[in-house]
Order: sequence, then C-alpha cells, then structure tokens
Amino acid sequence: RGYRLNKANFRRLADDFCSGFVRNRAVGRKNLSKDQRLQSVNLGGTMFPFHPEISREPWRPDTIFFGCLKAPKDAPTQLADGTAMVKAMQEETLQTLSTTRLLYQHPTTKENAERWLGIEDATLSALDQAGDSKPFKFEIDDDGNYIRVFTVPCLYKPMFSENLAFGNHILFSRFFHNIRTFPLLEDYSEIPEDLCQEMNDLAHKICYPHLWRKGDILMVDNTRFM
Repeated sequence: RGYRLNKANFRRLADDFCSGFVRNRAVGRKNLSKDQRLQSVNLGGTMFPFHPEISREPWRPDTIFFGCLKAPKDAPTQLADGTAMVKAMQEETLQTLSTTRLLYQHPTTKENAERWLGIEDATLSALDQAGDSKPFKFEIDDDGNYIRVFTVPCLYKPMFSENLAFGNHILFSRFFHNIRTFPLLEDYSEIPEDLCQEMNDLAHKICYPHLWRKGDILMVDNTRFM
C-alpha cells in the first residue's frame, strides 16, 4: 500500500521476481507496453466468476501482479483462497474431488499436432502410437477435427502449501460463458450442475474483498488463489 506506482517501476518490480511471463490473449483488455507484458484489467464493472489466471491452459502463470493507478469506487477485487475452499468442503465433496481429474480440450490443426509431436503425418494411427506428449494428447473427432487435450487433478498442492487447493476454469466457464463442456471430467462427462453451484457458493463465502487505493500492489500466488 502506498507504492509510488507507475508503469515503469511496476514493470521493474515484476521483472525482479519473474524469469518470464505469459501473455493473456483475452479480449476486453488494453495493452500498456509494446511487448504486452503489461495489460489493463478487463474494463467495466461486471464481476467475473472466480478463476486463476489462464487456468484454461497448462501454462498458467505462477504469480500475477495487480497495480492500482486509479482506484475504482466501491469495486473491490475478490480473492478466494483455494486451500480455504478445500478446508471448508463437506467430507463427501472432498472425497469426490480428491479423485477427480478435469479434462480440457481445444481445437487445433493437423500441422500443430505434427509440429508438437515431431511426426510427418498426424493420422489417427500415428496419434495413437504417439500417445501422451506432455502436457498434451492429440485426438481426431468423428468429424475429422483435430483436438489437443490435457488433464489436471481437480485438487492439487499449490507452490507454497502442503494443503490441497481448488483452482480451475470450472466456475468461469459455467457461470460466465454458460459452457458445460469446458472443462469436462476425465471420462468426457459433464461436471454436475449441483457440484458447480456448491463450489461457486463456497468461493463467495470464504473470499476476501480487496478495496483498492491508488498505489496498491497485489502479488498473488496464482497456483492457490482465484
């Protein structure tokens, strides 16, 4: 709180802690630097469902930085601790999610599959022989479309805690985009609606609202918090 914040020293602060960066290609943001390492938050006052940054991909960043150049009025940023969510879960829910893996699938091209796998012709048999090439597995659907797939455990250990955490793209996809098929369960079935609602309600119960002041900086563990 009270940092003498501008774009240049905010960038230097992040560079001191980070060896690299991941660019978010989401719409609704303005790029504030030529290399697109600095972005605005999404403009507007709509609250997003809880999610870690870029949790829809296997290369979600470890850490995210927020810097406040101009404080919004009565618009806090809500932070939900994924380890606190696990501790607050009902025992039956905890047992279910402890053995659950989530499956994310993205459309891709034959050329991308061949480049990633290092093969010349990504036929169905060639993909079967290639198997999993971490972090992706490549598939061809019934319509001949290429898909890249990766799976992650629903509950996992974050960077700086031995306690399990809940943090993924479920709530954002279900309650913002109204998409029921991204992510799926590992067996390609949909995540039950009552489970999604239970997790959404729980996140709102345990969240911390950060009320912004000019010069505030938040450095957030993106493996633990949504």
